[in-house]
Order: sequence, then C-alpha cells, then structure tokens
Amino acid sequence: MSLLDKFKRLFQASSKSTQSKNPAHTQKSNAADYDENDEQLDDALWDNFRNFLDAQHTLKTTDTPHLHPITTLISLWLDEQQFKYEHRKPNRSQNQALASVHHLIMRFSDDAIDWTCVFRINEYNQLVSLFGVLPDTVPQSHFAPMLVQIAKANLNIGFGSIELDPNDGEVRAKLSFDAEFTTINERSLFTYLQGLAGLTELAQKLYDDVLGDDDISSDVRQYLPDEVDDEPSSDYFTPTERAQ
Repeated sequence: MSLLDKFKRLFQASSKSTQSKNPAHTQKSNAADYDENDEQLDDALWDNFRNFLDAQHTLKTTDTPHLHPITTLISLWLDEQQFKYEHRKPNRSQNQALASVHHLIMRFSDDAIDWTCVFRINEYNQLVSLFGVLPDTVPQSHFAPMLVQIAKANLNIGFGSIELDPNDGEVRAKLSFDAEFTTINERSLFTYLQGLAGLTELAQKLYDDVLGDDDISSDVRQYLPDEVDDEPSSDYFTPTERAQ
C-alpha cells in the first residue's frame, strides 16, 4: 500500500469515526466494507501519523528537511551511491548565514591518494562548495615553495582551484556552484565529484614535489624569477581600449 493510500484510509477512518459519534448525523456506516481489522489497521496508522507530526513539531529548525532542501537532495544522492558520510549540522547560535551551513564529510582512499571530500552547503545563499582535503599538512618551513607551486598551477586550472590554508597548512582542492542556477542531479554531482578528485590528485602531486625537495627556503623570492618582464606573456588578459 502506498503512502498516499494509507493517508486516504486514515482520513476516511477519521471521517467515519466522527460521523458515528455525531448524533445529528443520519448517514449510517457501511459495516460491509469497513470491518474490525480495517479499523485496527487505521487506528495503528493514525497513531503512527500523529507520532510523526509530534516528532516533526519538536525538531530543531536545522533538522527540518524542507528548510534545507539542498542538503537533503545531496544527502539522498550520497545514500543512493551507498557512500558513508558524516553530516555536521550548523550551530544555530551563529548568525543567520553561518547558521545555515551544513557539512557532508566522507573519506576516499585508493592506491594513489587518501583524501577527504567535504560538501559545504549554505542554505541561506544557496552556494555549495566541494573540498578535496589532503591528509597531511604543509609545515611552515615549506609555505613559500608551496604557495608558488599552487599559484602556478591555478593559472592553468580552468575549473576550480587549489588552496593552502595559512592558518594550519592544510592543502585542499575546491569547486563551487550556485544551487539556485545549477541543476542538482546524478550527472552534475558525479561531474563535480570527478573534477574534484582530479584536482585533489594534482594537489597531492604538488605536495609531494615540495616536501620531497631538501633544498628549501622560507623566502618566497627564491622561487620567483630574478627579473620580471614588464611585457605581458600573453594578450589573453589585455583589456580593450574602449571603456564600457
């Protein structure tokens, strides 16, 4: 029996019960198509439905699915793929923007790389970011070469970016999209996840190259050209002479 059919039977049972208790109502119940077993079943379903409503009433705002539809939609897709993930819900004591941010966290591992995928979903402004976080951090002694390598790599990345967190040395790949103007379905989510995996693999290669270099310096100037040509290396970013 479908959920819709169950609800129909619930309300039919409720209506018949009300009619039988109303002395002013002259319509008789049809005992032939509503026996005792049906009544017991409907009573049980009605009790479950009332318990469901009571539970929904006591849920916190951030726990109500219809108030965070993006998170719910992505979670359903992850469940369909049988991915194991952790849902970290927002802190309601924060401001409105931060109080709407959900995190879905899962780990991926293979022979080449071990990394953590994080969906950061802001239900307030409908912005979704995907992070591919490397397992190891960069020591401060290697910040300068890592920053230069990441900057060079980002020049050639057309979709997403790689970033180094200066607070703790965490290296992560990042992709973002606006859920208001993006269709969230199986194809799009797989595309973002595959793109993130590729960027994370590149980030791991940069990390290995930098940490594998014994001759390092904390002076970023050691990793920059001695002379900088004033002429642009390409005309891709040369603006037109006409103002808009």
